[in-house]
Amino acid sequence: QLPEQPALEPAQKGSPASYYKTFALYLEGNGEYDLKAQCMGFGGGLGFYIAGVNLQATYQMAQVGRLDLRAGFGLKLGRFFMMTPQVGYSMFMEVPCEKWTSHTDSEGYFYLYHEEYTEQINAISLACRFQACLTKNIALSITPEYRIFEEGVLDPVKGVTLDGFNVRAGLVINFGQ
Repeated sequence: QLPEQPALEPAQKGSPASYYKTFALYLEGNGEYDLKAQCMGFGGGLGFYIAGVNLQATYQMAQVGRLDLRAGFGLKLGRFFMMTPQVGYSMFMEVPCEKWTSHTDSEGYFYLYHEEYTEQINAISLACRFQACLTKNIALSITPEYRIFEEGVLDPVKGVTLDGFNVRAGLVINFGQ
């Protein structure tokens, strides 16, 4: 008679979300919808998680180009989901602006001057990234975001809407462990 073999336990696999908690380097391609401007934008980003801390850089192209730099902390929600509250800095590149000035000379003639120019405009970004980890290497993300501008900084902006709320959805490819 053969000796009794111990029952084999199924291998315990880490949940897909756990790979993003320890170390993950990821690329993200995304689409964005700005609710106030009612327009679409597209972009991509690079980020990483180390022990839950998240740093991310993205470039978006909608009405104007925008570079976003964000930091956050990933919170695992079950086996497949993560939530990462983020705070960041948004830089809008080459925003079209205009300025009107007037002048009255010593003879009483009135002059009105119009100047058009482009400018970089910055904002603070508050976001919360939600991620559904399909496998250890592929995830879907959705990120609602709100931007806060310094008072008066948007006054000269012409023809584009920068303030307000937007939502970004993306495909994430993770190169982590």
